[in-house]
Amino acid sequence: MKTYFATFNYFEIELPEYVIIGCNHSGPCDADIENSRLLPEVAAELNKIDPEKLKKELREYGAWDDEELSNHDENLKRILWIAAGDVQEQNEEWLQDHPLAN
Repeated sequence: MKTYFATFNYFEIELPEYVIIGCNHSGPCDADIENSRLLPEVAAELNKIDPEKLKKELREYGAWDDEELSNHDENLKRILWIAAGDVQEQNEEWLQDHPLAN
């Protein structure tokens, strides 16, 4: 299973390629993110993230207020979506020809 790292200011997340493709695509991603969070390999990575560091990371995006950032469960969904998008953006050539992305 090939994995990729999404590196942030305060932590990094290692994700399998099928999660990266499944969690950031056109259209709604909510169900895919929710399902991916249940995978043991993804849950293990997300459980490593300190809630305060995650809040601090997401606050820098400026997209959520303090009340929204107080929900750790939602923050984990946000960072999984962002991580998948970041890895895809950094590996555009790989994604263009990947059979799971089409």
